[in-house]
Amino acid sequence: MASPLTVKVHPLVLLTMVDSYERRSKKGATKDQALGTLMGFYEKNVIQVTDCYAIPFRVTPGGMPEIDDAFNREMYHAARRTTPSEQMVGWFFTVSDLSSHCEQFHNYFSQVVSSFSVRRDQPPIVLLTLDVNFTEGSKGNLPIRAFLRSECGLQKQSHARVFQPLPVDIEGFQGENVALDLIMKGVYSNTRETVLDVGLNPIADGVDQMIQWLERILKYVDEVLAKEELPEDSTIGRRLNEIVDTAATLLQSDKRDNLIKNSLRDYTMISYLANLTNAQLALEDPIIKS
Repeated sequence: MASPLTVKVHPLVLLTMVDSYERRSKKGATKDQALGTLMGFYEKNVIQVTDCYAIPFRVTPGGMPEIDDAFNREMYHAARRTTPSEQMVGWFFTVSDLSSHCEQFHNYFSQVVSSFSVRRDQPPIVLLTLDVNFTEGSKGNLPIRAFLRSECGLQKQSHARVFQPLPVDIEGFQGENVALDLIMKGVYSNTRETVLDVGLNPIADGVDQMIQWLERILKYVDEVLAKEELPEDSTIGRRLNEIVDTAATLLQSDKRDNLIKNSLRDYTMISYLANLTNAQLALEDPIIKS
């Protein structure tokens, strides 16, 4: 039976998983793997994975996996002080396929989550895997998978445990999307560097991008209306309706224009004052040093 849960992974989690793999210990049997704790929160039929951190682990010569429990708990309390709304929702493992140690690792995280959880029933604990080497054919998709351990058996008796795949969506907060857009600008740079825009440049870029998306949407709608053989996607139709409802406002046109002008005027004033302050500091710096 398929689970109704969906795992929504945020960009910060993926970047941290890759960074943990790059900083992994290259000793012992786990030299090509990184492991850590997932932080996030639960919604209806959704597990939001918003952050994570790596923890030290190893596999003994006898094949027994070991995790630094003290380090994990200390990092968890530090993460909770930073973001109290987040809690432990699972763990990640940078592997292309599940290994025999996943069951023991999952048992450990089940105990830790139960010790921190205030719920009577244990919340679902997700395992997130990332194939950082792209060893499997991902067909252009990110090789990330999520699993939920389930009991299986006959006649209401549990005989085994299996890791059940869960659907994964990539989702980001507005601030994360802005940061990703800035990072992606460095992909097209010869020096692989990007610079924060100042002044009115971000507004101009945002308007240009919005115009490009509107042109693509209009082209798609015109093609669907003109060609009967093109299938009508109800999901896209609902999304377009949401965009129109969001853009629609009860403000009158003259009040809306005044609001835009005032906001632009305030932004321009702030930019002017910031540049004036920088110029003042630049002039005073040689005088102070002399």
